Amino acid sequence: MAGARNWALALLAAAFVWRLGLAAWLPLGIDEAYAVAVAREFSWSFFDHPPLGFWLPVVMAQLTGWEHPFVYRLPFVALGALTGWALWRIGCLLGGERAGLFTAILWLVAPHMVFGSGLFVVPDAPLNAGGVLAILALVAAMRAGPERLPHPAVWLAFGGGLALALASKYQAGLLALAALGFFLFTPRWRHWLAHPAPWAGAVLALMGLLPVLLWNLQTDWASLRFHGGRTGGGFAPGNLAAMSAAQLLYLLPPVLVLALLGLRAALRPGAAGAERLLAWAALLPLAVFLPIYAFGTDTLPHWTMPGWLFALPLAGLWLARASSRARRQARRWLLGFGLPVWALLMALALHLPTGLLTRGSEQPRGWDRQTEIIDLRGLAPALAAGGWLEDVAALAVPGWMEGGQVSTALGGALPVAVLGPDRRHFGFHSPAPDGRQLLVLVVHESARDSLPARSEALASDAGRRITREGLAILPRGKRAHLAAGLYWLEAAPE
Repeated sequence: MAGARNWALALLAAAFVWRLGLAAWLPLGIDEAYAVAVAREFSWSFFDHPPLGFWLPVVMAQLTGWEHPFVYRLPFVALGALTGWALWRIGCLLGGERAGLFTAILWLVAPHMVFGSGLFVVPDAPLNAGGVLAILALVAAMRAGPERLPHPAVWLAFGGGLALALASKYQAGLLALAALGFFLFTPRWRHWLAHPAPWAGAVLALMGLLPVLLWNLQTDWASLRFHGGRTGGGFAPGNLAAMSAAQLLYLLPPVLVLALLGLRAALRPGAAGAERLLAWAALLPLAVFLPIYAFGTDTLPHWTMPGWLFALPLAGLWLARASSRARRQARRWLLGFGLPVWALLMALALHLPTGLLTRGSEQPRGWDRQTEIIDLRGLAPALAAGGWLEDVAALAVPGWMEGGQVSTALGGALPVAVLGPDRRHFGFHSPAPDGRQLLVLVVHESARDSLPARSEALASDAGRRITREGLAILPRGKRAHLAAGLYWLEAAPE
């Protein structure tokens, strides 16, 4: 169906251009700024995640010579477009051009797939791109049936995609286990593993883990110990409910329901091998993380998103096989949930840099006093104009979040000293040079009265004294939004 193909490609292209606009418009979030800041000092891997998602924005800034959110996000937008295209191709291979179109639509309407997998500077974009490309290689080869062994290049493509994913996020290991589990426990396809080509692909995939292993060996497995410590605790039904509700928002309820319908169809007797492979890739992350949600509190809802990602082509296939009445009903539900959710998201996107939604109120609303997605680009000229960068050896901040935001606002011009106990990867940077430090405390403008006490406490705990203090007000639109407390810290006299 050429019409379905043309519609799918047009939608994917339009979404790519739209995400480019969002990449230039939206200010950086905490995780984005942190990734850029810590990657300025080369490391084989990082405390939080494998290296690829950290290297990409800094390499892009160095290549272009431009420090800007659009530049940092450009590789992630491109990887998101690649993921969308590969999902469309998987849908087409499963059930024709109509299934591919439905897969692309579901990918484009799920909020997390737009923001987390194809826009923000987070490791999900290279994780998902590598994983979907790896599965695409196998799905394409499986169309010829189990009797015909795939060309060795197929396994190398699978291994290359998996290497990209493994170099991005630890969850990629679940995809490798899912593929292995499918071939081991599916008799008709098991003989594919009896040849050297799959294991050559596995060796190639392990190349993506080498930087991670090298760094963890040098740091007493710091990253793996950190993530392992996030899964403990007793039964927490409230956390499971909260994580489940967040997944409904991340995907939209009708997308999640269609994904479940697609998974159920793929698990029925007689389902094609490619459908079963996708079901394995989808269900293993859900089987791992849903119990973690039930027995932990330090969890995040997007951990299951790679599983739902692989369920989208199955949902597209289910829609392609469904009756016209079922498709009309699905369309109504998608529009009913999608239009208001996306209208709200776009309103927030307009609001974040401008304060548009609260411009007429005398006092800032509580929900609007956020400092997690903020624009600190006005900080650098304010510091330069006030002479705050004269003879300063390093920036001082209370924690890793502020370290990322302040460092990125200054284009990485100075090393960062984190004074608080939670330093994340800043704790593995080279020590800040001796000399004067510039302590920067950023709060919402309404909380500016808290700055003197906080600065005194931080200076005292660090064994330093304040020799100069000041304040920079950073506006959003026409209203003061952020207050940056500025303090020179000198070594305290003995």
